[in-house]
Amino acid sequence: MSLLIDAQLWNVNIGISKWLVPARLTVLTPEEEQVIANWELKDQQVLAAIILRVSDDYLVYLDSLPSAKAAWEKLINIFGSKGSLTVTNLWHCLYRLQAEEDTLMEDHIRQPQEYLRVLHNHGETIEDHTIVNIIFASLPEMDFWENFTILSWQLEFSWQALL
Repeated sequence: MSLLIDAQLWNVNIGISKWLVPARLTVLTPEEEQVIANWELKDQQVLAAIILRVSDDYLVYLDSLPSAKAAWEKLINIFGSKGSLTVTNLWHCLYRLQAEEDTLMEDHIRQPQEYLRVLHNHGETIEDHTIVNIIFASLPEMDFWENFTILSWQLEFSWQALL
């Protein structure tokens, strides 16, 4: 939003991909043609402003998009709260989870529960054995690790129970 204000393009309607000509008009007047040409120019200026402010790593996603609306939609799909980058970051956080030695198990399990809940809400399929492996891998090194592992296999784990 601020980049459009900075470029003095905030008033351009990027909610549309193309200026629609009413069906009743078979021939446009010169004024109507000028309005459409001005809108198309402003739309391309907004698209250029977006592209110029996007990191080089993400330019590939904006390559050859026809309008500012298409660019915004692509960026929302990538960075939005339900975008693929969000899901990837959640999995990353879940896999890098590490409990401290003095952390209570109950406290340690709260954080993966939240990640799992959000991933589930994003439509991610989470297998029970994956959750068990993540939680076990996140535990600190302990002297009684082998005993704990043997006893844990006797417990029935279900990710629905964690949620």
